[in-house]
Amino acid sequence: MRAAEWISLVFYVVLLVVLLRQGQRRRLRAALLGVAGIGLVAAAQFAPAGLGDATASRLRDWLPCLFILIAYWQAGEFFQKPNQRLQARLLDFDVRLFARLRFPWRGAGRDSLVADYFEIAYLFCYPLIPLGVAVLYLFGLSGQSDEYWAVVLPSAYLCYGLLPFAQTLPPRMLEEERAPAGSWIRNLNLNVLHHGSIQVNTFPSAHVSAATGASLALFPLLPVAGAIFLWAAFSIAVGAVAGRYHYAADALLGAAVALGVFLVRTLFW
Repeated sequence: MRAAEWISLVFYVVLLVVLLRQGQRRRLRAALLGVAGIGLVAAAQFAPAGLGDATASRLRDWLPCLFILIAYWQAGEFFQKPNQRLQARLLDFDVRLFARLRFPWRGAGRDSLVADYFEIAYLFCYPLIPLGVAVLYLFGLSGQSDEYWAVVLPSAYLCYGLLPFAQTLPPRMLEEERAPAGSWIRNLNLNVLHHGSIQVNTFPSAHVSAATGASLALFPLLPVAGAIFLWAAFSIAVGAVAGRYHYAADALLGAAVALGVFLVRTLFW
């Protein structure tokens, strides 16, 4: 079994254990998602027999893209109500930080080219993770895909795993009445989140953590690609905060989680 499959299997099982304290309706949905994830991991073990070793190997290189989506939706079923105290602290940290940086955090300038750039950067957090695998394939390093996922998946899963214990709403939901009309790219971001997200905040930010993890995983193999991905991860972090998709602490801790995972993977695992 590959590292990515072990990591995903452990995540699904742990959340299945934790969900025993949840309400019956949410327990069922989370259980079904967890079982689906476990079934997908199990199916990967039998793929070579039905598809052949080469095809099965390529499939397993890309399968973690589904693992991470299942984990995201499974974690989202644990949300009950926001922790008002934590939410207030995160917002207060933003106020104090942005006042010191003189940052227009309440949506000012969202019609500018700079604002549009960071909105596009945040939208890019979705294709960035599979794009990392594509880069490995492009440079003939597909055999390193599992090493890539062994950094990216824990970076995201640690953020998802805290959701049952640190429940907050995204800052945009608390500030929508004060936010000016956005550009087309901001409206696209909001539509994607409205139709495709769990509608809650991950603390730390899994988007920032996974993007940072992807860049760190690529660096030892392809330094130029790693640097490009690191800039993309930085832009995603700024876009997440500037667009009020995440609190500043979410982005900072998300990057720290990815760095910690990378160091553990490099030094001890």
